[in-house]
Amino acid sequence: VYLEWGNKIHLPLSSKGDLSMQFAPDQIIFDNQQIYFPLQVPDAVIAKPTHIPAFKKLTAEKVWDKFGLAVGGVIAPAAAKPGGKFTNGWIGPKATKPPKSTAGATLASERFVCGPQNYHPVIRQNGKLFHGEPVDLNPGWNLV
Repeated sequence: VYLEWGNKIHLPLSSKGDLSMQFAPDQIIFDNQQIYFPLQVPDAVIAKPTHIPAFKKLTAEKVWDKFGLAVGGVIAPAAAKPGGKFTNGWIGPKATKPPKSTAGATLASERFVCGPQNYHPVIRQNGKLFHGEPVDLNPGWNLV
């Protein structure tokens, strides 16, 4: 099982689409074990492949702790090991780490905007809307 992460065609960041899809749950089960992307390993540094400035120098586990985000939706457990000849990913028990308190939260405001100034994020969680403070967006992917 060969796992590829992200866009392998070298397009500008603005052309790579919606990076939030990379953090959506993506569970691959084989022989009652879960196969994890290399970027799901707790000490993987994910800033370079994601090009997200807020992740600079943060490990996957630190991104999870700070933002509640993980490639594939979860961090690989400590018992996961490199897949060897079977896969370029990691193999281990099924992820059991509970979702962050932001689980079930979705962006209710516009995802793609024309102007970067004064963006008003709105989050929907458990049927309630939460309005964030206005922010100025940077080109590419933003954490708000």
